[in-house]
Amino acid sequence: MKRDQSQDAQTHNRLILKKAEALGIAGRLLIPGDEEFLELTWAGKRIVVNRTRSHRMPLLAGLLAKNKAASNLLFARSGLPVPAYTVVSGPGEEALQFWRAHRLVTVKPLDASRSAGVTIRVRSEDELVGAVRRALVHSDRVMLQKYVHGSDYRVLIVGGRVVGALEYRAASVEGDGKSTLGQLIERLNAEQASRSRRAGAVGSYLPVDVLGGDAAGGPCASGQRSRRRTRGRRAGAPVRAGQYGGKRDQRGAVRQIRRYASGPCARRR
Repeated sequence: MKRDQSQDAQTHNRLILKKAEALGIAGRLLIPGDEEFLELTWAGKRIVVNRTRSHRMPLLAGLLAKNKAASNLLFARSGLPVPAYTVVSGPGEEALQFWRAHRLVTVKPLDASRSAGVTIRVRSEDELVGAVRRALVHSDRVMLQKYVHGSDYRVLIVGGRVVGALEYRAASVEGDGKSTLGQLIERLNAEQASRSRRAGAVGSYLPVDVLGGDAAGGPCASGQRSRRRTRGRRAGAPVRAGQYGGKRDQRGAVRQIRRYASGPCARRR
């Protein structure tokens, strides 16, 4: 939270806790040091409130889901497996120690949504610093989480029942042996924008961006990442995002793709 928002939250929380104490209701911060949520306990029952927002408001579920530290805490309390994580405010020693302990991590803005600013499979200290800085564009705190290999699903639960699920997949483009990655991504954006216009859902489309100069102007994409990896591979094979961050549309395309190719590539003859 920003400074003025944090001060407002502290004021609201002090008033709520004072009133709760007068009524014999135990109260505390859900997460120590975080003024976002209060946990109130009475007669063996627990509720979570967000400043003046009641636990009965549907909005609260969204706020809890958006705050990754709060949702992870509640998942763990319910007996669900939660990967090891920590919350940091910058790419300092605490972040580096966490990466050294796990060697493969995912970096996320703490309270952003729609995968904005997310980087997965961070493999080095240099990558970690860059990923944390990108995440800080979207939040003033960042979650580092042990990377877990597997599929990525979003599940919608209403009234305690699963009503929908969505599998997210990393964006990919198919090389033609002559186009650069930048050109292929521009073509993908144009195609998806056209589909959105035809469906009357222009606002739902989020374009794929390119990070780094090589993908935009240098190597060609023929289904390989670089010349040394072209053996046995054919043109037209999909080039997928090894690390990505940013927003995705309903088709699973992420908004940002790190550069892939580190050198020239050519159509296999």
